[in-house]
Amino acid sequence: MRAFAFAFAALAVASALVLFITVGGRARPDLELADALEKSAPAAPAYQQPFDGPTPPEVQAFAGTYWIVPQETLLAYTLSAGADPVPTTDQTIWYISAANQRYLQGWLWAFTSQLPSVGYLANPMQLFASLRPDGTAAFTFYSRTSSSNGYGAWDGEKARFVMQITATDGSLAHWSYMVKQTNLTEALPGISWSITDVLAAYPIPVTSSSHVGGARARSRHAIHRHGELSGVQSQRKRHHPSPATPHTL
Repeated sequence: MRAFAFAFAALAVASALVLFITVGGRARPDLELADALEKSAPAAPAYQQPFDGPTPPEVQAFAGTYWIVPQETLLAYTLSAGADPVPTTDQTIWYISAANQRYLQGWLWAFTSQLPSVGYLANPMQLFASLRPDGTAAFTFYSRTSSSNGYGAWDGEKARFVMQITATDGSLAHWSYMVKQTNLTEALPGISWSITDVLAAYPIPVTSSSHVGGARARSRHAIHRHGELSGVQSQRKRHHPSPATPHTL
């Protein structure tokens, strides 16, 4: 019995020695294959610059325009767990600063009567959109602290967007038309402020390049600030109460 145990132990030692030798040598085909693949792998791919194609005139026409919620679609709902949806007034302003091919970018200001204030970071938020040839659109609204997605379509016959947005945290749901606003000093539906008031209270950050068309956006903003907006802040303090509470989307 002892002889058998001794023979078995010797066999185990011999097997371990053979395994050590083969691993220590080059008898590992998996390692050899990996080494060969690593040596034959191509370098990281080189990328071409994005196609800098033309921007359709109907898309370029959006650059430098403001869009607001009309009276008939101000209704939104705030949502919270364990409670019924609460109706609220939600006025949202878009400023589309630039267009490139079928992409739009700009800024958004949102005011709702039911959500708590989150301070300056809430307004303005940045806006980025893609507008497909069939008119359907996808939107992203983002800031340093939050982002939300929306979808909708451009109705060319009625010259308005149809939008649906649900806040990332589920606190707000709102479908709406977005219509062009050219009178910047007129009080907006649902709130007591005009666009000039909004810009005075929540200016577009001057440090932002706004990417494509940034210089145009900043120069337009400078005109508002030093022209139409002269004295707006003091006038608002005398005549306008707080319009509603800003919120992140």
